[in-house]
This record gives sequence, structure tokens and C-alpha cells, in this order.
Amino acid sequence: MNWPGRLLAVVTAYGCAVIGAVLALIVLFSITQGVSDGAQASEFLIMVAFFGSVAAIYALPVAVPTIVLNEWKCWRHWTVYGVAGLLLGLLLTAAFTEIPYRDINFELAGTMIVSSLTGAMTYWLVAWKLLPPRVPLQSSAG
Repeated sequence: MNWPGRLLAVVTAYGCAVIGAVLALIVLFSITQGVSDGAQASEFLIMVAFFGSVAAIYALPVAVPTIVLNEWKCWRHWTVYGVAGLLLGLLLTAAFTEIPYRDINFELAGTMIVSSLTGAMTYWLVAWKLLPPRVPLQSSAG
């Protein structure tokens, strides 16, 4: 396998996953909270950059083991990433829920799960469908 090329594909897929998750977060927020009349493109780009950096960091504890294991075992099925996205969404919901966890905030849970699933499935799409690993050709001479 071409490891430098695959590493570039993984990093590209992770970047796309972060952008996908942030865009899902912004869309969900816009649906629930509305859009400001004076919103500008520069503010949108700043939000994407800020939330993107936060999302990239918060996703690491689930994303890194999932990516490493799947690259090592060459598991390409989308359900692995779907489960990882669901797990991340639940963990983020728990992390951002006020203690003592009495009241479940379904809006927060839905937002975190949808955003995490969007990121995970975007990663799967880019890493395994758009930029799959290339297997070197074997010579048939024997």
C-alpha cells in the first residue's frame, strides 16, 4: 500500500468530515434558532473555522482509534463509521449536559448525534469511496 498517499487521503477525509459536521451543526442551529438578518459571509467563515477546530479536537478520542483500526483491518463498511458517529454524539451529549444529568436535553442530543453522524459518514464516503486505498498490481509472470 502507498502509505504516504493513504495518509493524505485520511487527512483529507478527516478535514471533509469536520467541515460536514460543522455544516450540519450550523444548519441545525439555523433551523432551531433562526438566521440573523445581518449575517455576513465573513461571520459564517469564522464560525466554520472556530467550530471546525473544536470539532476536530473533540472527535479525536473516537475518530483516531476508529480510523487506525479500520485502516489496519481494511474494514470498509459504513456501519462501522455509523456506530462510531453515534457513539461520539452520545459522548458529546454527556460531555455538554449539565450535572447532575437529571434532565435529558433531547435538542442537544439530536444536534450532537446528527452532527457526529454526518462527520463520520462524510469520512467514510471520502476515505473509502472517493479516495479508496490503491492495491499495487501483482505481476502475473511466474
